[in-house]
Amino acid sequence: MNWIILSILTALFSALKDIWSKFLFGSSDDVLVQAFFLSAIPAPIFGIMVCFNGMPPIGENFIFALVAGSMLNIVAVISYLKAVKESDISLVVPLVALSPIFMLMTSPLILGEMPDKVGSIGILLIVIGTYMLNIKREKGFFYPFKALWHDNGARYMLLTALIWSISANFDKMGVINSSPIFWGFSIELGIATLIFILMLYNIGEHKTEIIKNFGSLSILGTLHGAMIFFQMFAVSVTLVAYVIAIKRISVLIVVIAGYLFFREKGIKERIIGSILMIMGFILITVFK
Repeated sequence: MNWIILSILTALFSALKDIWSKFLFGSSDDVLVQAFFLSAIPAPIFGIMVCFNGMPPIGENFIFALVAGSMLNIVAVISYLKAVKESDISLVVPLVALSPIFMLMTSPLILGEMPDKVGSIGILLIVIGTYMLNIKREKGFFYPFKALWHDNGARYMLLTALIWSISANFDKMGVINSSPIFWGFSIELGIATLIFILMLYNIGEHKTEIIKNFGSLSILGTLHGAMIFFQMFAVSVTLVAYVIAIKRISVLIVVIAGYLFFREKGIKERIIGSILMIMGFILITVFK
């Protein structure tokens, strides 16, 4: 399948995961339980796929990528969920689109990958467009930056963007040292195991939340698993920065959902941002 289609599907399921997570916080405030299901549901699904596809050759950097990726993603996913829980998704989700900018620094250092000039411009346009999506006319042009100082959710999401800009490179390292499916199984199992250990501290309360919201939590994990599936195949055939940049198109869907389902304001001011993101998408996918 074409990497552009894979990246678009990654963006779609990323948006659906964000929206469903916000809905879920209406009935469950347990961040650790949500974080656990984000990995606990995909892990066995990928495991079954590994059984059918067989064990791939394992490269020498696989273990390093797995340990580093698991530890980074635990912090990132908890930080992400805290951001979604505490703030409007139309405020915090656009901030995660800063990760492609961070990746212009992290990918050359970790993988030796550097987008060409056109690709870099496309990434910048997507990030600038995402910033424009978050501008509120009555609060000024610098409102998204000010939000970092006054909104806990915004600070959590900025931390998430920074960590994901690093961990995505370890995803690429893990994929090329095994296979997309086996890496998906390994990383999700590693994250789920470590989060479960954290949950043991207050297992009774977490168990109650799981029983109460098992169906909704399973849907959340399934959406995340679909996102990971398409993302791992996409990064296996093109630059990580391109995949993550297109993945951030999910912001458009999330912003619209925030307006339609959660009555979040500011949809008119985001038209310019949408146009810039689309222009960046075209540069990366057509002219790179």
